[in-house]
Amino acid sequence: MIGISGATPTTLAHGWHQALVNRRAHDFAGLFSEDALFIDVEHRTADMRAPRPIRGRAEIEAVTRGWFGSTPSFRFEIGRVLSDGTAAAFLWEYQVPGIDGPVTVDGVTWLSCASGLIDEAHVHFDSLGLFLGLGAFVSAVAGDSSEGSPGHTR
Repeated sequence: MIGISGATPTTLAHGWHQALVNRRAHDFAGLFSEDALFIDVEHRTADMRAPRPIRGRAEIEAVTRGWFGSTPSFRFEIGRVLSDGTAAAFLWEYQVPGIDGPVTVDGVTWLSCASGLIDEAHVHFDSLGLFLGLGAFVSAVAGDSSEGSPGHTR
């Protein structure tokens, strides 16, 4: 799909799903315009305080390849797509193996597609819940015994 403009926002949303579940970083990046902006709350700044903007098709492909390399297995399903001629939003569910079993998060993605490719994408979900379930962080709340917290036992 690289360089092919004119796809509908709904087609781009379904292409997003197919490229991810088939682990095709090149195809995923090809859904984006050359200078696209991609903001996904999972990809953070070095201090973890904010999502890190990913700019341009080449960086989107590189980040996606890295994510595939660090995520051996996952499930990703789109529930509903809402779109018009220049944008699409879709609800989704994502599941990965966690420290105490599967970690499932629900999210929403917004795609701006005026050029016929994805010009801007925003991915929002409970990234803290994902990170806690993966054991990447521990809860700082006293008495918290949820997954990933100091008081949690397996």
